[in-house]
Amino acid sequence: MITSLAQLDPNGTYTYADYLLWQFEERVELLRGRIREMAAPSRLHQQISLRITRSFANALWKSPCQVYVAPFDVRLTRFNQAQNKEVTTVVQPDLCVVCDQAKLDDRGCLGAPDIVIEILSPGNSKIEMKDKFELYEEAGVREYWIVFPVEKTVQIYRLNESGHFFGLRPLVDDEIATTSIIPGLALDLQQMPRNQKVKKASTNLEREHSSPKQERLPTKNTSILSYFIHNSAKFHQTHLQWQRSSHHHRTSIPLPVISS
Repeated sequence: MITSLAQLDPNGTYTYADYLLWQFEERVELLRGRIREMAAPSRLHQQISLRITRSFANALWKSPCQVYVAPFDVRLTRFNQAQNKEVTTVVQPDLCVVCDQAKLDDRGCLGAPDIVIEILSPGNSKIEMKDKFELYEEAGVREYWIVFPVEKTVQIYRLNESGHFFGLRPLVDDEIATTSIIPGLALDLQQMPRNQKVKKASTNLEREHSSPKQERLPTKNTSILSYFIHNSAKFHQTHLQWQRSSHHHRTSIPLPVISS
């Protein structure tokens, strides 16, 4: 039993039969038998995935087609009865739609989904744009959607009669993404989440080292009375110090200068 990713040869070739024996926590895919480790998705990635999932789930209500989100194993093969040891590609698309119920089992999907959606991240652009593009095309995926989070655009590829992808015009952030596979789907790209910076909360240590609050002096808009009320505690403490010291020697306590 394999319990650590470090036990595997990064240059080795594996099958789905091997994949089933792995018991480590890291998420991996098999691309033509080669291991590809998957990083945790960003917050924006998750928000976009949730937004797309809602749109697809609403459009697929009472439909035989179903939408699935990662982690969901898709064993890519053109042979639905392929044995585990014959499958060398296992991917976990961000989202996929499967209309043929015969392809579904307890472990995921065996065969090509009808639609595959991948959301690009800084470290996976080459894999999604080249490696997975070729794999999805070879397996017979009917539509491959690539989502560009920062640009808020979607590139859709459709499989033609000769088994090759052809690209549609890219959809930008003020357009609606649709597909003939799901007639009721209308994904409004303008409603896609944007990347917003999270304001950093100041810590107690930072507050302690921040510049001290300056003493507030009266101005033309501040009355003399309000100034003394604001600083009454300081004046009282000064008066007590003067009383204690007056038993030993007389001293003068300077009063604050009040500007008019």
